[in-house]
Amino acid sequence: FIIIPTAVFFWQCSEFYLNSNLWLWPIFTGLIFLSTVVFMLLTSCTDPGILPRFSLQIAVHGLEQEVADLTGAPPPRWSAETNEREVPQLTEELASLGYRWCTTCKVVRPPRTTHCRECDNCVLTFDHHCPFVNNCVGQRNYGYFTAFLWSVACLAVAVILGLLFFAVQPDDPKGGDHHARHPHTPAHEESWMVVLMIIV
Repeated sequence: FIIIPTAVFFWQCSEFYLNSNLWLWPIFTGLIFLSTVVFMLLTSCTDPGILPRFSLQIAVHGLEQEVADLTGAPPPRWSAETNEREVPQLTEELASLGYRWCTTCKVVRPPRTTHCRECDNCVLTFDHHCPFVNNCVGQRNYGYFTAFLWSVACLAVAVILGLLFFAVQPDDPKGGDHHARHPHTPAHEESWMVVLMIIV
């Protein structure tokens, strides 16, 4: 939904715009496309705010206390009898604030932290799991995801308006029929370009 419409725009319209007074349009569209790809990769590759599970906390020295200080949750305690982590007894104050115990990660989840079934991790300030970027959207990549959405919206406007203007343009800016200057774009192809814009 990003690459195909943009590729069609450059394939069909780039020569027309570069030879007209609107030569900045394909350059502007290309910059938006690059920013969209960059923000998509940043959203996909950035840690969304995964809360380390108990097995990782005990494996890394000092991580238990660091997580406790960050989340405000009680630090984990090891039970010598069961050789497992003790389930902490949350105070009424912590429970009212939204602290919950995660039975999968065996950690205390702070408010607005949710266990993602797709990633099998607790994510701080969890928003949702986005299949388009194959990652959760949370505390640490929410800004990248917002920028990605704005970039996609701007790219859609640039591509749709560019295709629409090219499809309805009767004359070449330098005179004559623009189809004559672009034989690879016969008149009947304008109809499927309009259909493509509607689908997008």
